[in-house]
Amino acid sequence: MTEFYSDGAMTLKDFQNWAGIRHTKTFDEIKRGRLKVLRVGGRTLVARADARAWLASYAARSNPQAA
Repeated sequence: MTEFYSDGAMTLKDFQNWAGIRHTKTFDEIKRGRLKVLRVGGRTLVARADARAWLASYAARSNPQAA
C-alpha cells in the first residue's frame, strides 16, 4: 500500500476541482473502471498518480488524433 500513496492522495471533491469535472462525471468514470479509488474509513480517495493517469487516458480518449 505504501507505494500506492507515496505521492499522496486527494478526496473526491479535491479531485473534481483538480480535474475540472462534476460529481456525475466522476462517478461515471469510477463505475466504468477508468478512475481508481480507495475507501479509507468513511472517505473515498484518489491517489495523485492515479489522477494523473486518468487525465492522460481521458485526454487520449477525447482527442485520439493528438496521440
